[in-house]
Order: sequence, then structure tokens, then C-alpha cells
Amino acid sequence: MRHLMTPIFLVLFTLASVGDAQVIWQKLNGPTDHSIQCIAIDTSGHLFVGTQNIGVYRSTDDGNTWQARIQNGNDPRALAISPSGIIFCGSWGACVQRSTDNGLNWKNVTGNMTNKQVLTLAIKSDGTIFTSSTGLSSCVYCSTDSGASWASSWAAGTLTEWVKTFAFGSDGTVYAGGTGIHYSTDNGSTWQYPLQRYTINALVINAGGEIFAGTESNGLLTSTDKGKSWSLPTLSGLTVKALIIDPKGRIYAGTTTGKVSAIYQSSDAGATWTETDSGMSKSTVSCFAIGPNGHLYAGTGGGVYETTGSVAAEEKVEKAVPQAFSLSQNYPNPFNPTTTIEYAVSSKQYVWLNVYNVLGEKVATLVNETKSAGRYHAKFDGSSLPSGVYFYRIQAATYTETKKLLLMK
Repeated sequence: MRHLMTPIFLVLFTLASVGDAQVIWQKLNGPTDHSIQCIAIDTSGHLFVGTQNIGVYRSTDDGNTWQARIQNGNDPRALAISPSGIIFCGSWGACVQRSTDNGLNWKNVTGNMTNKQVLTLAIKSDGTIFTSSTGLSSCVYCSTDSGASWASSWAAGTLTEWVKTFAFGSDGTVYAGGTGIHYSTDNGSTWQYPLQRYTINALVINAGGEIFAGTESNGLLTSTDKGKSWSLPTLSGLTVKALIIDPKGRIYAGTTTGKVSAIYQSSDAGATWTETDSGMSKSTVSCFAIGPNGHLYAGTGGGVYETTGSVAAEEKVEKAVPQAFSLSQNYPNPFNPTTTIEYAVSSKQYVWLNVYNVLGEKVATLVNETKSAGRYHAKFDGSSLPSGVYFYRIQAATYTETKKLLLMK
């Protein structure tokens, strides 16, 4: 394995408010005030949360009520949903479990894994599952058949480094963060190890290919060259526990320092930050997720929180008042993974703009609010969906229109 020297550049932690939208949070009802360690949301908006030393809960009504789905002291560390809708749970001690019926029943699919303590689990857009586990040593496994079988990506005893988080580049590169950062360009067959001196808690990649890594007590690392070198521009001195990027490209970071926790937002790729945790307790944020309604969800040490409005990318593009409602063809089309949809509103109305698959199932909500007269555009991100034909439909007053779009990966 190659060990590369990596330049690290320190830039001051800068806070700013320019261009960052105000985000208001509200606490959901339950499922518990215990620590929430992971969140996953399916295309129907059903919430799945993993609670420390308790198990997995599901809500089908946006957090108003919850049903226990895995219990008996289970300690889930990661939840992920495949492009085909299969739910996977990685747990400490119970390894990997799978549900093919929306979380009603679960099957252990540990297979030939020797270490049972799962630290994280993530799924690529092609359905390949990566999971890391630990025991006497660390292991990474991958599955290309929905967990029916597993191959060792790096074998026990090969490395002592723990892997706590995965991220996937648009070119298929796999990034693994834990004790430093590894990356693989051949789906885990071989690994490079360019960054060794930091403990990594979270990894995300934006649409431009920039990689962001949340560290333990050292802020946020950034790479613009596919992980070969890294800089440390902002949030210096903070522990970054969780990261997510919304459809508009804004980064959200769940941070702690001492006993103080906060959420910061950046709209300029981490150059400046705004604290954006109004309405939230100061419990540590351990995970984020974005639902098909465009709302952001946060798992904390004291339950689940949701933003009161959508963080999806939707903007008014001109002030001239249109003479009629209209819906334009998305561009580009075909697309991978994002496309833009323009529409016109001729009078103040409540507007819905949803995306559906060929079965008529809603897979995304792009707009769900009152709009003044004007022309707007919304961005649709299909990175979590399989290739295929989809339909987008607008409703405003008595006006409805549907158009077809094509996702090609």
C-alpha cells in the first residue's frame, strides 16, 4: 500500500451570513429521547432511525408516530436503502440485517463476515454495498447481490485502521474515512492511503467533485483533486460529527467543542459558515438525512429534529409576471444525476411539483408551498435513484401538467 505525503493548509474559521438561508428546526414526537445514531428515508418519506442500544424505529407519518422494528438491545450504527428499496441495518454485535418489506421483517445477512461489530454501511448508486466492521482487527466487505454474499475488500489483519464512514465519487471512486482517509478506484480491490494524521467522522462529495471530511477536533478537511491532497479551510478546532449537502449545494455540519454543540451551514463550499440551529437543543448531532419533501432531518443525542421548510433547490429566476401557468421541459434531458425544471406561476397560488416513477410512485417533492407570481426553477437530484423514465407533475389552482424526464447513469 502506498503512503503518500499530503499537504495540509490551515485557514481561519470564518463565519458569515451572506447567501445562507435561515433554517428553523422542530423536534419530532419520539421515538425516544435516547441518542439517534443513524437515519434513512425512503422515496415515500418513511423515516427509519437507529437508536443507541435500543433498536430501529419506523415512522410513516413524518415522525408523528413510530413503530419498533428491531429491538432486544440492538445497537444500530448505520441504515441505508438500496436503489431497489431494500433497507439495510448495520449493528454493533448483530452485523448486517436486511428488510425487503419496508422494515416489517428483517433477516440477518452477515454471511461469511468474521467480525460482527459493524461501524458503518453505505450503498453506491449501482447497488454495491460497502460495510466496515471490527473485532480483533478491522475489515471492509462489499456485496453486489443485495447482501446475499460478501467479499472482503481488505482482509482482517491487513489494516488496524477503523473505517467509520464511506462516500462515493461520480466516477465510482470509493472513499473510506476513519483513521485517516483511504480511497479505491477499483471498487475496493486495492486502496491508497493519502491521509493518515486525522480521525475522520464523516465524508460527503458535492456536485463539483469536492470532497469534505469532518474530523475529530480538527474541523473540516477539503480535497479538490479526488482525495490526493487535502486542505483544512474552516471550522478549525471543532469536532465535525455529521455532514450533508442539500440539493442546492449547501453544506451542513453537525459540530461539537467541549460540551457545546452546533449546526453550521455553508453556501460557498466551506469558505464561510453560518450557525443554523434555531429551535434545536444543544445535543450533539450524529447524523443527517434529506427526505423527498425537501426537509432536512437530524439525529441528535436527544431525539430527531426536522426543518420546518424545504432546503431543496428552488429559486425565483425573474420578476416579470407571466401571463399564464406553464411547465417547461427539464434540461439537460437525459441527465445524470441532476436536472433543472422551470415553471411559471401567473398568480399567487399553492404549488406542488412532484417527481414520479413509471409505477406512479412519488420519488421526490421539489415544491410544496405558496408561490407569488413569477418564473421559477427547481433542481432535481436523481443520484439515489436507478436509471429510467420518470415523470414530473405540477399542480397550481386548477392548472396541472406532466412531462417526462430520463435519468441515464
